[in-house]
Amino acid sequence: MRLVIFDVDGTLTDTMAVDAHCFLRAFTEVCGFSDVESDWSEAMAMPPTPGFSHEVFELRLGRPPSPAELAHFREHLVALFRAAAATRPFDPVRGAPELLDRLKQENDYSVALATGCWADSARVKMSSAGMCYGDYPSASADDAPERDSILKLALARAAGSVVKSFPG
Repeated sequence: MRLVIFDVDGTLTDTMAVDAHCFLRAFTEVCGFSDVESDWSEAMAMPPTPGFSHEVFELRLGRPPSPAELAHFREHLVALFRAAAATRPFDPVRGAPELLDRLKQENDYSVALATGCWADSARVKMSSAGMCYGDYPSASADDAPERDSILKLALARAAGSVVKSFPG
C-alpha cells in the first residue's frame, strides 16, 4: 500500500489569500497588532499556526501569548474563516476533490492529511471547498509544534488506520 499525504492550504484548498486576510484581521481585532507583515511568500518556512502566533506576540510584546490569549485568538480566527466561507465558499485546488475521491476508491492507496493550521481551521476550509477533513487520518498544529512532527504523526495515524482496516 502507498500512502499519499496532503497539506490543506494551497494543496487541497485555494485558501492562502483568505488565510492571510483572516490572520491579519484577527491580529488587529484581537491583539491590536495592525501592521503585521503580510508578505507570506516564504509560507513554507513559516512555523505551524500556533508557532507563527507566538512569533508575532514575541516580536510585539516580548513574550509568548498566554494560553487564554492564544485560545481567544484561535476562536476569533476560526470564526473569521467561517464568516468568509459563508460569504463565499472556498475553492478547492483544481482537481483536489476528484483526486481524493479516486484515491479513496483505490485499494493500493491510503490518504492522510498533515497541516500546520489548527484542525478546526482545516475542517472549515475543507468543508467549504467540498471535502471532509474527518474522512482521513490527520495531524495538525493541535498535535505538534513543528512541521516534521506533524508529518510523522500523520504517517503514524495513517499506518494505524491501515492496520485497523485489515481483518485478523
